[in-house]
Amino acid sequence: MNKLIKQSGFTLVELAMVLGIVSVLAIGSVTLFSEQKVNVDMDMSQSKLEAAKVALIRFAEQNHYLPCPDTNVEGEAGFGFENRVSAVANIAAVSALPGTPAQAATATAPFIPAVSATPAQPARTETVDICVADNGTIPFEMLGLSKAAVEDVNNNLFHYAVTLNVDVADNVANCPVDSACFFNRNTVPAFNYSTEPVSGALGVNNLTVCSGSDCSGANLLGDGLIAVLLAYNQNNFSVVGSDEAENQDNDQIFIQSNYSLSEDDYFDDLLVTISGAELKQKEEKTYQQESVAEISGGTAFAGNDLLNMGDNSLGGSGTNVGSDDVIWDRVNQVFDFGESAANQEIVLTYKTRAVGSWDQPSSPSSSTTSDTATVTNNGAQVEEYKYNFKDDTQDGVQAVSFVAGFTGNLETRDVNGNAVTISIVEGQTYNTYADYWVEEREFILQTDDTGQVDLEFAVGTTATYETIDFTDIELVYYNVPPPIPSFPSVEPISGISQTEGL
Repeated sequence: MNKLIKQSGFTLVELAMVLGIVSVLAIGSVTLFSEQKVNVDMDMSQSKLEAAKVALIRFAEQNHYLPCPDTNVEGEAGFGFENRVSAVANIAAVSALPGTPAQAATATAPFIPAVSATPAQPARTETVDICVADNGTIPFEMLGLSKAAVEDVNNNLFHYAVTLNVDVADNVANCPVDSACFFNRNTVPAFNYSTEPVSGALGVNNLTVCSGSDCSGANLLGDGLIAVLLAYNQNNFSVVGSDEAENQDNDQIFIQSNYSLSEDDYFDDLLVTISGAELKQKEEKTYQQESVAEISGGTAFAGNDLLNMGDNSLGGSGTNVGSDDVIWDRVNQVFDFGESAANQEIVLTYKTRAVGSWDQPSSPSSSTTSDTATVTNNGAQVEEYKYNFKDDTQDGVQAVSFVAGFTGNLETRDVNGNAVTISIVEGQTYNTYADYWVEEREFILQTDDTGQVDLEFAVGTTATYETIDFTDIELVYYNVPPPIPSFPSVEPISGISQTEGL
């Protein structure tokens, strides 16, 4: 008898069902992977934006101004650097303001430092370096960053927008009132803790961030901002939604919305902002330190005066620091506050008197370097000095004597401060007049891991009469906290046990 052999397996219907389930799972896996990749890319862009913001703030702390946007494209000369041009600003007359004396600390009020009187100033003109535009890309080379550090995963460079009117000389020079002063590199520090935006006054022409086209109420995310850094991400500038269009029109309004892949409201932009308060933190620290300047018990060190730094150059005029004709004067002074003061804040004060013509490059984009003086602390630059007699910012003129380093014409001054041109012959000695600038500086420094401050004063000039004096150098470590004011005693209130023991 024949036996029937039963074969096991899947029917066509069962196979179809299995394949359908596998297809659904596969599609879901691909979608999930795609979403995960988008999230990773967005996180990467956000991290880079935050790092670029920190680099810009650190630049402002060291140089006392924010760099302008870079308007060059890759392959053009100057790509990675800010774009500036020189312009003439009209400075309005300033009325004299009386000073106020210092007020001693009391049991209920802190010490209030004196405010110096402000002399009247006539209307004048001043040459300043203004930004070419208020929108562009981040000048990564100036910040010590790589190109990759300022672009998203799709290789789009981050957008860098700044407060408007940085391309208007009158605004950039209107310091410290106008927010454009944050970009003034000619008068540093051009801004201070009172520069708008401040409480009750957001300033004009600053940037605004909203969560949508309506910027009122809860939709207003930030106002009075000095800069916005923007990542366009995967859509590669192809505008799909109105919110992304708002982020590309180079005006004052920017949108930070929720991530969306919808064709109607596609949005994957990311941004970070820089406020005036973040830029003024260092200036506010200085102001706060001044408010406790009379506290006794601080450790103070006086440095040695440095006179005529720069007078050992080879002579001549018109040659820039980048040439072989320059010899730098460098002097180090080390102050040891002890290991207990390691990594602590120190107040440095000193005065300067700069004399000479101080040759400057013909334009901000010139490859030559101006005559320069710097002050550094433990290897980090604290201040840089560059002067130009053509700016008419000098405090006066004084008699100088020099040996000519070349034969030709030399621009100089007469006894009244007027610009004159004299003919000189190499090797001959000449008596003439040169500009001088007098300044006072105060900085908050930090000691190293051993409690030391290593100051280097460096001057590189091309004429023996181009010099700087550094005098009244003093460093103070306020190692005694301010006294806590005594509060009046409070008598307990009869019948209220909570007031007993006060």
